[in-house]
Amino acid sequence: MLKELFSIKGRMSKGHYFLLSLAFFAAYYMNPVIAAICSPILFIGTIKRLHDLGYSGKYLWFYCIPIIGILLQLLLLFKKGD
Repeated sequence: MLKELFSIKGRMSKGHYFLLSLAFFAAYYMNPVIAAICSPILFIGTIKRLHDLGYSGKYLWFYCIPIIGILLQLLLLFKKGD
């Protein structure tokens, strides 16, 4: 299971992605240093969720655009995967 957490191959359901995002944001508000250390796990999870929706992991760069990043997060949390 731990090996799958660090691999960008595969897919992630919206339920697992929601829990991963929730854990990351809780860690961020409790201790930003821990969140910064764990942020690669969130990036990998986001790429897996994009794969589940049929998109390339390259779309992760849209998080850098303020409004588009929020819309992408909502898409990843609520859209049903393939």
